[in-house]
Amino acid sequence: MIGAFAFIALLPRRTPRVLDLRQILSDLAPYVLILLLVLLTRLIGPLQDALGGFSIGWRLDAIYTGTFQPLYHPGTALVFGLVLGAIASGETRVLPAAGMAALRRLLPVALALLVMLTLSRLMVHAGMIDALATAAASVGPAWPIVAPLVGALGTFITGSATASNILFTQLQVSTATNLAYPTSLLAAAQGFGAAIGNVVAPHNIIAGSATVGLTGREGDVLARTLVPCLLYAVLGGLVTYLGLYLF
Repeated sequence: MIGAFAFIALLPRRTPRVLDLRQILSDLAPYVLILLLVLLTRLIGPLQDALGGFSIGWRLDAIYTGTFQPLYHPGTALVFGLVLGAIASGETRVLPAAGMAALRRLLPVALALLVMLTLSRLMVHAGMIDALATAAASVGPAWPIVAPLVGALGTFITGSATASNILFTQLQVSTATNLAYPTSLLAAAQGFGAAIGNVVAPHNIIAGSATVGLTGREGDVLARTLVPCLLYAVLGGLVTYLGLYLF
């Protein structure tokens, strides 16, 4: 938000065109409304409980279960923000055509995402993730350097930093306990690595490439993001290792 205000303040000095502040605010309306919706639904306890209380659940073979909270889901906030922003800016007439154009682009992407998510869940339920984690735990005293890489690996596999943390935070805590390291430090390293891993998560790359019209070039995107991801993860590991001496 600070960057947005700085951009608005500095741009007129660099261009002879006079900017219409009302037009800028109109264009920003969907983003501002989405931000407000996210803050309101996440920070106001009673509202959060009311929206999260309505859920749709499913069960498969009495083993696999899941729930969906449609009123609390971030996607719902995006849709409401888009519609309310269009109403506020008087651009509701463009919504049907824009929505259909978006759906046409999203259908093949949704198929690819479905395949990727199915693969990730298969790896989880087949024990492949546990096998990887067990092998990684054999690193021993050098684990603080590896910890962010494990978080990034989890996000790469599952496509979600949250899922990575669910999968591997307990591993990080258990390893910290066994090595007599601060559990909060390794949990933080896990969260850091999981966040960094978003730049190489295949289904994030698929979605991002489709958004900017680079469908079919996901491999090029991954090749460009892999090195920065590894660099950040290694630097985070070194910081974690040095952090052991500060506790």
